[in-house]
Amino acid sequence: MDAPYVPKWELFACVCSSEYPAEELIEYATDLPSGRNVLLVLRQDKDIENRIGSAYLSMMVRFNDHINKYKKRSMEMLMFLYSDHEIGRNARAVKLDNNKFILFSDSKILFDRFADAKKVKKLRKIKVVPGFESDDLIR
Repeated sequence: MDAPYVPKWELFACVCSSEYPAEELIEYATDLPSGRNVLLVLRQDKDIENRIGSAYLSMMVRFNDHINKYKKRSMEMLMFLYSDHEIGRNARAVKLDNNKFILFSDSKILFDRFADAKKVKKLRKIKVVPGFESDDLIR
């Protein structure tokens, strides 16, 4: 019997601000090579903060089981965060405030590279834990 899949859980998330315009933050995050890692710039919203862990867990399980819808892990995670199975077409439609947004990554190097390049001020750290309500997990 195979051991159950457990994703790595070294995640970095902060509520942040930057002097750069929101569109530039999103564009830079999208264009920054991330490989198998995730880097997301998200609208600051308590509901989103509470769902980051579940979205990450669901995305990792889907990639492990080869049932992912998107090739990029960040796009798969956005699908869970925004409950939109067509997020690929609507990713830029999400309004972001450059004075208060969430920066998330599963790579400290990627997180710090983005933060340094875009002069990000970390306002508050977010504790990322998975929720186990049925609405939070894989659909």
